[in-house]
Amino acid sequence: MRPPRVRFTVGSLLFAVAVVAANCWALRHFFEALIFEVLIHGVGNGLYRIMPAGVGIIPLINVVLIGSMMTAARRFRSLRLGTETEHRPSWSSWVAYFSLHIVLLGWLVCLYMPGTVSNLELIDEAVRRAAEGWAIAIGEPGDAVPWIIFESALLGLLVSGPPLLLSSIGFLLARRCAATLPRRRFLAMIVLVELGFVGAGLAICLTPLPFADEMKVELDLQVVDEVSGLPIAMAFVCVADVFAYDPEASLKRDFTNADGRARLTESFLVEGERNAFQTMGVYSPWGRWLEVAAAGHRTRRISLTEVLGAIADPSRPGQGKISLSPGELPGEAFRDLAGIYLIDGHGFGGCSFLIGPDGRFAWEQSTCMDSYREYGYLKRRGEEIELAPIPHPGRDVHPMVTSNYRVVEWGRRVYLLSTEEHELRAFCREALRLNSRPHPGEAYGDYLRLDGTHGGFLRQPGDEEPQTGWPRLPLAIWAKYLADEMNPNNEEGSLRLALDALTPKVPRKG
Repeated sequence: MRPPRVRFTVGSLLFAVAVVAANCWALRHFFEALIFEVLIHGVGNGLYRIMPAGVGIIPLINVVLIGSMMTAARRFRSLRLGTETEHRPSWSSWVAYFSLHIVLLGWLVCLYMPGTVSNLELIDEAVRRAAEGWAIAIGEPGDAVPWIIFESALLGLLVSGPPLLLSSIGFLLARRCAATLPRRRFLAMIVLVELGFVGAGLAICLTPLPFADEMKVELDLQVVDEVSGLPIAMAFVCVADVFAYDPEASLKRDFTNADGRARLTESFLVEGERNAFQTMGVYSPWGRWLEVAAAGHRTRRISLTEVLGAIADPSRPGQGKISLSPGELPGEAFRDLAGIYLIDGHGFGGCSFLIGPDGRFAWEQSTCMDSYREYGYLKRRGEEIELAPIPHPGRDVHPMVTSNYRVVEWGRRVYLLSTEEHELRAFCREALRLNSRPHPGEAYGDYLRLDGTHGGFLRQPGDEEPQTGWPRLPLAIWAKYLADEMNPNNEEGSLRLALDALTPKVPRKG
């Protein structure tokens, strides 16, 4: 391989200035990205400044730019002078040829397979091991010029080294084939190499990869009269996120046209597979309320899953049809219970229960490791409340939502208690203990108010309401609790505890 012959012309100098300027711009861009990561995530002790791995691609890009410029200049010079180009390819043309194709393949991988290049543990480990030996001669890692040169050179070797090595091998093979093969066979070899690169690129573009992204989905809805089946014009259609922090900001509103149709755009989590040419995914409308109102008709507030189904295709969402029955507004049967009920986790999460006047509820529990969400409708069963959650596709309903609840008033506070016997017993026991204290609020007030070990939710703002007297529970529940407390077989009962305290404990003789 003969060394390149550089001719210092005005054009070559201008091109050199452009290449240097592009390198400086890229280094500044990477350095700003590094500073942003340091400010956001911080730097631990013993870590040293390291450029992002993207700086390592700069040598390969430089080879492509310089080689392409030299090849284009040689071709332009030969056309201008009217001479034929030499039969053997130059080193710059072939290295630029293979480097350019490898850059394009790498760009396709970054674009369509980001997960394959997002893991930089190998580069970090290589830099760490090399830095241990480099620190012996230079000193501790830092911002010194030798360290910056070392890190940049090492990243360039790790990232651009293998592609440049492949380019050199490709150049040697091309040079030998050009010298030994006839021109037609040599051209045929070029076509085969090009087809190989194209095939690799198509394989990257066609490989389906899993994804889960937020996507905008258009919802086509039609409102019709339940009796006549005719479309209803100027009907109000609204889609709301059940668990949004700002409910008003999450509302998507529209009015139907003369055909009773309305189109809303909502963001959903779409999961599936996709490649460069096709996206195959589905989403679930779970977690959205749909409200439809029209003059002279009863307002409907239902889950969006009842209209679109549990699973929908964002590319073919179809059209959801909602029927409204004639009549006045429905009554709000749960207005007396409406509000937000809370169980405080004391720094380890918590649980909230939102009940609407029309009987819709939203339940959310958060822990140190995970969070759970459910929503649905309430049903009255005498003095108890039954929850009818809307099933989430692919996941079981949380056990706390499958239980029935009872509304208990204590003074001016309102509790929502589970109807499980052990939960009711715990509530009664703590109520008795609380009333037996001279200053109950100081000792057990927080426990009964928000601790949640007895299964109770407190309606907000319950902390400011007085808690006097006794909880208004049915007499049958108190009688069952007292009978259970007097049962000697109940190890946690008051009678059993009193007997154990009076009975002397005689050690057994061995």
